[in-house]
Amino acid sequence: MGYNRYGFCVGQKLGTAVTRNRIKRRLRAVVNDLNQSCSQNYDILLVARNSIREADFVQIMAELKLIMLKAKLTNKSDLKL
Repeated sequence: MGYNRYGFCVGQKLGTAVTRNRIKRRLRAVVNDLNQSCSQNYDILLVARNSIREADFVQIMAELKLIMLKAKLTNKSDLKL
């Protein structure tokens, strides 16, 4: 397709609709920041776990960078850690 597609899975166990939507907004913001340095043509599903409720934006960004490095979706030189 020439671009990545992202899906976000935030289950009801993480809290009310307000909490789940806040988590999805944060994940979307992080993905928008990191998308330029990521390899293209992938479908990526991000599944939120319980610890994301207490995480701030910077922690979520750092964890997603590490995940992208482990999955070899980006090079370390492309990311500012």
